[in-house]
Amino acid sequence: MVAPESPVADPAIGREPDFVGWFERDVEHLGALARRTCDRDGGDAASREARCEIARLRVLIAQLDENPSFHDPELGFSVYDTRTTGWLHVLSAALRAREALVAMRTCRATIPGKDALYRLNDGTPLYEANPARLPRVDEVVDTLRAMDLPRGAFEGYRVYLLPFSMGDVSGLGADGYTLVGAVAAGRKVIANQVPVTVAHELGHHIQLATMGATYRDNPEAWDRYMRLRGIPRWTSDGKVNTSAWATSPEEAFAEDVRVLFGRAAAAREPYGTAYNDPRSDPALAAAVREFIVGQARRAGGARSGQARSASVVAGGPWLPESGAVASSWSNAKALLRRCYDIIAGRP
Repeated sequence: MVAPESPVADPAIGREPDFVGWFERDVEHLGALARRTCDRDGGDAASREARCEIARLRVLIAQLDENPSFHDPELGFSVYDTRTTGWLHVLSAALRAREALVAMRTCRATIPGKDALYRLNDGTPLYEANPARLPRVDEVVDTLRAMDLPRGAFEGYRVYLLPFSMGDVSGLGADGYTLVGAVAAGRKVIANQVPVTVAHELGHHIQLATMGATYRDNPEAWDRYMRLRGIPRWTSDGKVNTSAWATSPEEAFAEDVRVLFGRAAAAREPYGTAYNDPRSDPALAAAVREFIVGQARRAGGARSGQARSASVVAGGPWLPESGAVASSWSNAKALLRRCYDIIAGRP
């Protein structure tokens, strides 16, 4: 069962701003829970408690993801403020630690410490942010609403605003969602960093949803795009601001989306890759716009018939990927109900 003193049972989860304090308490609780699993007499009870906490954490994460800070009813995108994203981050770290503990079934299992707070689930390092330069929901909403793209580019798209910095990386895009980082403490960046990042990362979302992450995913579409842009060959992406990044067709596509469809602050910065700014040639700009619009129309098709709650179990950044979406979600709720039955003494 989820014991009353467990941080996982805290009713303030998702509501109060101190997710860092909650995480620090949970690290201590998890360490004690891990030690109890080694106890000959209480090990089974501790393992059951860990499984119930896993079910509770999955439900909490799903509930937060189903209730964004802002949802656009016309375009269909959602934005999560820094408090909500902070909670999703720490709850996800707590979940993965428990799932690792249960899976290893050994007293020698390594329990993540407080340093896990400064690491995303994919290993991306996080840093302290400048509290005066946290990304804001209104910046994202204004940027996306101003982009003249078909609804398919936005339907089901989620933008999570991190209360941490990702260093030199301002955004991480995927098919279906983007993480936008804050400005690191002591660093100076352009005033319009968030609009630039949001417009660029939307480009990656469109690209990943329709063209794939590699040439092999969709060679026909990539050949069309590279011929259009005069890109001689496919090259893999690299770290931001490197030559590999600058010559990547993926980054060129994202920058094309930013400068051709971004408005005001989003498009104001110079074109960022090694290829010509499409705005310098009206005929090229029109052709690239037509290609991107065609891809954007298809971007929402794969998820248009899915319930928004389905995406929180598969394909999002917070819950580990599992089997079928529906069964994973229903299993978590069923296990949690069973935990409550145990607490109430019901057979």
